[in-house]
Amino acid sequence: MACHGARTVTSLNFERLGFDLADRETFRKWERIFERIEAGEMPPRGAPRPDPAVADTALGALQSALVDASLDARGPQRTTLRRLTRLEYAYTVQDLLQIDEDAARSLGEMPHTST
Repeated sequence: MACHGARTVTSLNFERLGFDLADRETFRKWERIFERIEAGEMPPRGAPRPDPAVADTALGALQSALVDASLDARGPQRTTLRRLTRLEYAYTVQDLLQIDEDAARSLGEMPHTST
């Protein structure tokens, strides 16, 4: 707060920063704060650092809040993961490798082996 309070010379002022993560701009700022702290960029070298246990707890809570806000923003747009059908797999291989349709289909029909 000493560096990012009322008398800050930086663009980030915690006293004016909101907590509504549904607001895209607020979300982006908190996401950037999380990334900079997690990367060890903040606080800068030479500045007092918080106790690592306290910092880890705060980062964990912030990460959880950011993930929850992101999921809420997506709403029902989320899709469950599923396997591709053989035909979808063949089309994907054909598109990615730019190979003949028959060659891609034969790759999709190969027997599955487990390792």
